[in-house]
Amino acid sequence: MYMKNFGYSLLLVLSLCWFQATAQESNTKYSVQYQSVLLDSTYAQPVDLTMDTYIETLRSKMGEKLNIVIGTASMDLHRFKPQSPLSNFLADNLLLFGNDYLKNNKIEGSVDLSLLNFGGIRGSILAGDITIETMYKIAPFENTVVILEIKGIELKKMFKKFTEKEQAALSNAQTVYQNGRILSYSVNGEPIKDDKIYRMVTIDFLQNGGDGYLENVTFENVIYTGIAIRDVYIQQIEALTKLGKKVEAKMDNRVIIKPTP
Repeated sequence: MYMKNFGYSLLLVLSLCWFQATAQESNTKYSVQYQSVLLDSTYAQPVDLTMDTYIETLRSKMGEKLNIVIGTASMDLHRFKPQSPLSNFLADNLLLFGNDYLKNNKIEGSVDLSLLNFGGIRGSILAGDITIETMYKIAPFENTVVILEIKGIELKKMFKKFTEKEQAALSNAQTVYQNGRILSYSVNGEPIKDDKIYRMVTIDFLQNGGDGYLENVTFENVIYTGIAIRDVYIQQIEALTKLGKKVEAKMDNRVIIKPTP
């Protein structure tokens, strides 16, 4: 049997049954599924060609532009919960973009935190050259960046929806979990103040209630940048390249899982 998943291929040849093994990247848990099937040379699992089809469609429109190298990664960056090198890198650079946007448009103040959904991160950055195609695989959706102004009491509603298994990628914010539930949260190292106005840079999909994090959350104001999130990633990587830097990221204490007492 031939199976294809996230670019890795596995060939299993068994006489009477097939096995499918999956691994979670964030830990060492494995699950095995099996089913008795009489195999012959014509048996094959269907392959999900969604991403391949998407890229081929893009290539027909964009041609060699997809092959343009915009930077270099010194390490592999993958996505997994509750935090990962890739999600941290993207969230951190979205925060940088938000502050640059305010400065360039002569808007006073700064952005306090950034928010991304893990479901919107669809690919990985592998060590070596980073191309335009890489970024289309990571961000295939046409989401645009928005900066939300939110009172602290409303921002708390978002954090209270997070669990250890279901949360978003954040920058300049910390969440602490215990027994699967959120125990505490902070922005810029401080507890959230109910009456303070916070600025959070995110994407319009989340602003409009996608994934439920900001559903029933009231905004004081919305700044629409009109810039696609993919273009933000590309611009930020190109900026690193101009500075002679490579793309890299690490895990930190933005997410803390406390052991059960």
